[in-house]
Amino acid sequence: MSELTISKKALELAEQELLNQRVEEIKGYMTKTLQNIESKKKEKERIEEELRILKLDLEDLRGGKFDKIEERIQKSPTARNLSLKIYGTSPFPFSVIPQFPFIDASTGDWNSLTSGTFNINGKIFYL
Repeated sequence: MSELTISKKALELAEQELLNQRVEEIKGYMTKTLQNIESKKKEKERIEEELRILKLDLEDLRGGKFDKIEERIQKSPTARNLSLKIYGTSPFPFSVIPQFPFIDASTGDWNSLTSGTFNINGKIFYL
């Protein structure tokens, strides 16, 4: 083999090695990106499940169905860590009932007492 042929072959091998290194580098980026996508999908599923439980809790609170909340807490580990614990079985399960000058909480309708406008951290919710 001549020196020219050896030089061409060496150049080809060097270019191929450089290409392989670049392919491996980009493959690493792609793998990391795919792992991040899967991680975010799992996180999204977890958050959607938490939102579903919180919405169910809100509806059950509005309906006075505290037993359903307790049942959900017993069955679901997510609800166990997320839902509020309700103590007592009366229509007003709290030890202190807020007294409003215009509402008699002891004779009021539970749905009307739990509906209205709520300001949470500057965001307005209408129930």
